[in-house]
Order: sequence, then structure tokens, then C-alpha cells
Amino acid sequence: MQLKIIIASFLLLIGIIIYAIVADNRSDNNNTNFLAEIIQKNDELAKNGDQKAQKLSKIIKTLAEVNIFDLDNKSILELYLTKADAGDSKSQCYLGVYYNKKQNYPEALKWLKLASEQGDALSQAMLGMMYYNGEGIKQDYNQARLLFEHAAEQGNATAQTFLGIIYKDGNGITPDYKIALKWFEQAARQNNTDAQAFLGIMYRDGVGTEVDYKESQKWFELAATQVNNPDIWLQLGKYYLNLENKFINVTVDQVKGYYWLKQAAENNNPIAQNLLGYIYFYGIYVEQDYKKAYNWFKLASKGGYSDAYFGLGWMYQNGFYVTKDLEQALSYYKRGADLGDRESYAMLGLFYEKGEGTKIDLEQAKEYYRKAAAQGESHSIKRLSELSK
Repeated sequence: MQLKIIIASFLLLIGIIIYAIVADNRSDNNNTNFLAEIIQKNDELAKNGDQKAQKLSKIIKTLAEVNIFDLDNKSILELYLTKADAGDSKSQCYLGVYYNKKQNYPEALKWLKLASEQGDALSQAMLGMMYYNGEGIKQDYNQARLLFEHAAEQGNATAQTFLGIIYKDGNGITPDYKIALKWFEQAARQNNTDAQAFLGIMYRDGVGTEVDYKESQKWFELAATQVNNPDIWLQLGKYYLNLENKFINVTVDQVKGYYWLKQAAENNNPIAQNLLGYIYFYGIYVEQDYKKAYNWFKLASKGGYSDAYFGLGWMYQNGFYVTKDLEQALSYYKRGADLGDRESYAMLGLFYEKGEGTKIDLEQAKEYYRKAAAQGESHSIKRLSELSK
């Protein structure tokens, strides 16, 4: 019965809005004035104990939270200003959010402070973000943290996430990864995607907890389905493919792995593009296709990913899909080396030692072998030893 009343009230509100828009050929301004009058009269009835009006007021507040009412309109704005001046914390909060979006920080601070003092969690979170970012006020991590704590204790997921960040990064406080993890978990359970992503990272890297790839995969997947974040998609693709079998206890699914990796690659993530290049080059889970491998390496190289230059150099060195061209291979290896790529250093050492695509230059060869050896490349260590005799 209660659900029917709520639905009926919602339909009544929608009917009022539609009537206000279309009836009597009213102008846009008159429509909004009429709607403001309806809301104000309903509030008066609610204050006098009318239960239907009280239910409708709750629905109106919910709709206001999702911006169904345009505060840019003078009549609606004046209505909220009147209610805010009378001490209504929600109206103060809406005004604070509105002025913050308009970058009118003095007004935003004024209303958010008033609402925060009344314990409004959203206002406390918003005000905390203004202190955290230094918006219209001197940056103050400690004040931000206090406000976030008040809001977080009331269950505000945004505040919980920011508290996690503060304790993780040590902003104005000694870092405490376990406390950061606690707040991220509380926010993540409320479906805050930023918190879910942070949990994925912390469980992956063992920050504030033991390394737990299975738990990391769970949180990354929850975030991946809701946000446009190629880095999350890349990590999820790596988990599902688990190409090096280093992710213990993760769920392996080739279809999902390829899907998420391709999502990241198509959204300009160079690491994902490079990984797809190797997948097609070696035919891992897909039919071997040198052309696709070359194209993915090329895209990854445009993103400045060093390993992609090695892949392109290898293809030109051996004539995979492209015409064999040692000078072109040398050029790509040099680009990879300029970005510190270990395998590119090693190949340049070989090219200068053997005179492939260039003149023999043993001193140059040793220099490149030395750089590769410093990164643990075994062949370079051996060749450097031999050449140094």
C-alpha cells in the first residue's frame, strides 16, 4: 500500500510538472513560477501535517538531488534561497553545490558551511573537497579530513573515499594504509567506483594488506563495468588472461581477458596495445596474425611505449609482415633504447657487434650491452664479459 501511495504521489508530481509546462500556453518563466508556487504550497501543507504533502515533499527533495529542478531559473533559485534563509539544511546544501559548480566559491562556502554545521553529510563532504582542493579557500588537508570524517561516519561514500586517499597519500597526516583500506572498503560497498579501483590497486600491490589477486580482480571488475578507465580494463584483461601465470587464485577467462584488453587498447592505452601486438604475433588465444601485430605495435609506439619499438624492430629485422630492413630495425631499436627498453639495448649491442644495419663498432656494442646488463639481461651480461677479455 505504501509503495502505491509513493508511486501515485510521483505520478501526481510528474502530472503537475507537465501541466505547468503545457497548460494555458504559459511562457517558460511562468511555467517555472507556477511550479515554484506548487512546491511552496505543498511545503506549507506538509508543515501543517498533511501526510500526502509530506510524502510528496520527500519525493521533491529526491528529485532535486538529481537536478530535476533548474536553479538557473530565478524563481526556483529564489525558492531555495528562501528555504535556505529559513534554515533548511538541504536547500543550503543544494545552493552550495550549485554555486560550487558555477565557481562562485564565496557563496558556495557560505551555504555549505551553514548546512555542514547542521550535520548535513553531503555538505560536509562538498566543503571537505573545497578545503582539500583549495577551491575559494586556502588548501587545508586537516580541515578537509575533519569534515570528511563527520560525513564518512554518516555513510557518505565520497567522504569515505577521500579519507582513504588522505590516509593512503599522507596528506597532512602520517600515512596509514590500513585505515585507508578501511575507508575504501566502506565506500566500495556503496558502489563508489573510485574506492573500488583503489582497493583493486591496494590488494594487487599488497598495500595495507597482503597481496590478494583474487580480491583485487573482484574490485577491479566492479569498477570496470561502471567507469571509462582504460587502466582498469588493462589490469582486468591481464588478470583474466594471466599470461605469465603469476596472478595466484584469479579467475582465468580468455574471452573476458581479450575483451577487456581490447577495450583498453581501443581507448588508447599503449600497454594494452603492445600486449595485443604480442598476442597476435605469437598467436596466443587467437589466430596468429602478423599484420594485426604490426598495427598494434605501431599504435603502442605512437603512445610512447618502449617495448612496442622493440616489437617493430624485431618485425623489420626478421621480415614478419614487412619487408626485411635492418636499418629500419636499428632505427626502432634506438627509439626503444632512448626510452630505456632493456631488450632494445641488447639488440643494439648485437647489431653493433655484428655490423647489422650499421658498421661494426665494438665500443658502441659494449656500451649498449652494459646498459642491458644493468637491467639483468642475461645474453648482454655474457657478451659484455666476452668482449671485455
